[in-house]
Amino acid sequence: MNVNDIKNVCVVGAGNMGHQISLLCAIYGYKTVCTDVVPEVLKKAEKFVDTYLPGRVEKGKLTKEQAEARAKHEAEEQGRKFNPSSVKSGTTIYQLAGAGAVIFK
Repeated sequence: MNVNDIKNVCVVGAGNMGHQISLLCAIYGYKTVCTDVVPEVLKKAEKFVDTYLPGRVEKGKLTKEQAEARAKHEAEEQGRKFNPSSVKSGTTIYQLAGAGAVIFK
């Protein structure tokens, strides 16, 4: 096995490290799943994603192409067809609740 063969990532535990590792993997194009047995921890992880991604986009650290890749993964994970026109620009706010990173409740 080669590191380039890795396409999917599963992070068990959505605590401080887990949700950040999941988000980073999703941003870099891996299909990522993050799970936790504690519902409050998952809510905290979702809130982190909601506040972190828009800041990254607004600061220009997340390119439109990266945002599109993340949105595409989200659609795939949720079984939806991806519409590239749904990503307008680098200032679009994204909620990572699907692919890129799936946070299971």
